[in-house]
Amino acid sequence: MGRGGASSQTPPSSQNEPILSALVLCDTFTQDFRPLTIQRPKCLLPLLNVPLLEYTLEWLSAGGVQKAVLFCCAHAHQIHAYIARHPKWGSHFVPAEGAAAAAAAGDAAASETTAAIKKSSKTRPGAMEIHVLVSHACKSVGDTLRVVYERGTIRTDFVLCFGDTVANFPLRSLVAAHRTRVKKEGSVMTIVGRRVSPGTRRARYGEAEVQIALDNVTSQLLALADDDNDDGVATLRVNREWFEGRFVVKCRSDVQETQIYICSPEVLSLFQDNFDWEHLRKDFVQGMLIEGAELGKNLHVTLLEDLQPVPDTPAVPKPPTHYYACRAHNLRAYAAMARDVMKRYACEPISVDRNLLHPVAGTAQLGWDVTDGVSSTYRRVRVRGPRMDSYYAEDGVSISDDTAGGAVFVGGDSAIGAFVGGDSVIGSGAILGRGCRVLGSSVGRGCIVGQGALVVNSHLMNGCSIGPGCVLKDAFVSEGCVVHPGATLSGGVVLARGTVIGAGVNVPPGRRLALMLPPRDDADDSDDDTMGDMLRGRAEGEDGGMDGGGSTHSDQLEPPSAAVQAAAASAGGDHAGGAEILREARLPAWDTEGVGAGGAGWRWASWESFGCGSLAVPSMNAFVMPMPESRRQDVVGQKGGGGDNSDSDDDDAVRAGGAKEVSAAGDGDWPFQKEVMATFLRCVRERFDQTNAVIELNALKIAEDRTFADCARYIAVTLLMFALPAPSGRRRVEAQDEVLFNSTLSVEELRGDAGQLKMLVAKLRAQLKTWGALLQRFLKSVDDQVELLLTLEEFCGEEEDFQGMHGELYAPIFPHVLKEMYEADVLTDEAILKWAEEKEGADEEDLVFVKKCAALLEWLEEEDDDDDDDDDDDDDDDE
Repeated sequence: MGRGGASSQTPPSSQNEPILSALVLCDTFTQDFRPLTIQRPKCLLPLLNVPLLEYTLEWLSAGGVQKAVLFCCAHAHQIHAYIARHPKWGSHFVPAEGAAAAAAAGDAAASETTAAIKKSSKTRPGAMEIHVLVSHACKSVGDTLRVVYERGTIRTDFVLCFGDTVANFPLRSLVAAHRTRVKKEGSVMTIVGRRVSPGTRRARYGEAEVQIALDNVTSQLLALADDDNDDGVATLRVNREWFEGRFVVKCRSDVQETQIYICSPEVLSLFQDNFDWEHLRKDFVQGMLIEGAELGKNLHVTLLEDLQPVPDTPAVPKPPTHYYACRAHNLRAYAAMARDVMKRYACEPISVDRNLLHPVAGTAQLGWDVTDGVSSTYRRVRVRGPRMDSYYAEDGVSISDDTAGGAVFVGGDSAIGAFVGGDSVIGSGAILGRGCRVLGSSVGRGCIVGQGALVVNSHLMNGCSIGPGCVLKDAFVSEGCVVHPGATLSGGVVLARGTVIGAGVNVPPGRRLALMLPPRDDADDSDDDTMGDMLRGRAEGEDGGMDGGGSTHSDQLEPPSAAVQAAAASAGGDHAGGAEILREARLPAWDTEGVGAGGAGWRWASWESFGCGSLAVPSMNAFVMPMPESRRQDVVGQKGGGGDNSDSDDDDAVRAGGAKEVSAAGDGDWPFQKEVMATFLRCVRERFDQTNAVIELNALKIAEDRTFADCARYIAVTLLMFALPAPSGRRRVEAQDEVLFNSTLSVEELRGDAGQLKMLVAKLRAQLKTWGALLQRFLKSVDDQVELLLTLEEFCGEEEDFQGMHGELYAPIFPHVLKEMYEADVLTDEAILKWAEEKEGADEEDLVFVKKCAALLEWLEEEDDDDDDDDDDDDDDDE
């Protein structure tokens, strides 16, 4: 599925076999991506610098689809132009039909380009023919299917999917199985699903919980229950009719619907006969489950995990090791898909370095591609250092003011160049400032990332500019945006095209900003399933086009010209001039809370209004959905007090809460601890100054979504370990780091030798002199210091996460360790006393280290009393 476009499956062997068609819905009829989709269709939104539609078409073409119909509502002219100018798809492109074709194209050059491509291109046998079908009146999926039926565009079995789908599984075997079920079991649709871990659906993809009941033999869908109350629980009620003619019914809550469907043409006629059907799941699927049995029409489910792997053949030299399918139905799913492709979870052939992006002439005129007609040239680069890391970069990436021999990236050494890791994707022409950090992010072509900036799990579109010292985490920055120095964007901030953020501004989490005023209904929090007239009639120039510049609310698709001029002034530093332009145009002032004094942009409704959550993908710990209390009581009541409460097989049993609670057993917090230790050891080995060490550790903290205290705990443990032999067993460090530890004495020589124990204290004192200030910066409160003390107990007690690190050698001198940290201002007397106070009433085994510190605690209390007496004397003197 690379640029060559070779199909991974052979064409039909028989001339009489029906062609395989696909209906691709390029309009999603939702508002989850606004304002990003006001000026362009979501299917042309880049995912890792490649339009989403490109992933969909490549998969369909590789799957043997011979005819793909792109159904467009809003922005049809952009999709028409993209396909017409495409060097691969344009050669077999059938323009929009009817008198509205020219208006749908929106660009006379598109038709000329199509004709030129067809004239010069050689026809490829078995190539996928692409049709564009346009209708501005559709407001739902049901409407689109009725239009397709009326126009007779599809008359054979077809694949139904959306234009924001990323997938890699084979289609022909799935279609063949569906056609067999049509003949034998009256199936009209096969729903493609994939297995997900418990709770992942809502936490990672922003979807409601779903439970299904399946025939254990045929996989016929018998029932489907949604999380209608949005409380994390989907209730599936057992129906005795399920067991008529069946012995086993499988109930599952671990299936995610990929929103890919293998359909018989009869599906179109069923929608035509039922004009009230709008949604696929809520109306069609539920309607067929109720009425289908009487009509002899059934639905079936196929899981990707059940598909047979494609054999390794000359036609498919590198088949996928596992199958993947997902669609970007909201921003949380978009971010999850980006991570899946970057981390290669999506597997071949969807990897970044397969270079799916094709040169498309004239796309700069559409406003979303600043490198018109340039093919992608990504290569995967391994990062030097103890951590196994990599990134993807195109040709022409550079570091500004680089004097290190012209190297693009220099092994993570921020003093020399920029550090890029976490499988980030960097487009051509990007300029990375000295000392900047880019982790788990995509950076578009022509972007500028300033010196010392930190970009984590964010998505930068082409041509945006990030100033020096900025911090971006879980942010989406569109084309042409300018973020001035020192600004912070986190927690799902989204900037539409051309937005400007002022210097030093901390944009509120989840804020959405654009150069267009939000429509009148944007404050409505209802679950509207349509995009409204703004994205339909007005999308194609109907009803008079855009509003005038003096409108206080906007239904337009382009920002007012005055807003663009004002933003350009703000981007150039002339904020007063920009404000004056707004006043003259009678436009309201910018959202200064969001964009700051030097910014430009108006506020749109927060993402929470649409129920899809933040752009941020939660950590695995967040994937477990808590069971509501009311539901918990029901479960307790059902279990009673006896009987065997053991869980049955995952495939055959569903808990009442819809998902089993799971945890990563065996390793505890070791994966994160290992990352902190490796990062800190590298800082010590390469002699980083504290400023660069803080940047490194802070980047890790942000990437792993942890606290400052979490980092401080494991930094302190590492400092203690420097005086000990290198850890052994599973906790051993890299060979290059072993030289940092005490190699002159063995554990046996250290154990029980009073003189050697004093040496440990002296070495700790020296380490605190060097790194104590770093610990102070990461310990933000007394509670953080108490957490550190509890970790020191675990380390000295050789508890699970610290086994093999020889921490028990510090147990006899634990009070001295605390005293040294107190003297170095790492720990305060208040924190040490609070730690002891919280231990009151604990079991004897939890008081071991508190008792060892009895003398120290008594001394600190006396010091505290003396300080209080001194304060009282000072008060008396003042009187």
